[in-house]
Amino acid sequence: MIMFSQADEKVLASLLRMKAAEMEPLLTFFKKSLEQTKTALIRAEGDTVARLQGRAGVLQEFLEAVETSASVLEKVRKK
Repeated sequence: MIMFSQADEKVLASLLRMKAAEMEPLLTFFKKSLEQTKTALIRAEGDTVARLQGRAGVLQEFLEAVETSASVLEKVRKK
């Protein structure tokens, strides 16, 4: 997690709150966006490939940061 590896405690706590039930529609939206981006990437040509790779990378990194937020936050708080 390049972007989120340097996140402070407030950001990590915010990522953890993304796991709350009321945030599920937003996470579902991001997951669908990632899948649509991957599909578009398979068919992409030229400069579009790099743009779609960037989008997919950011979406995947964000979703991974949400998933690991509890353990990362716990580690940060123990320091």
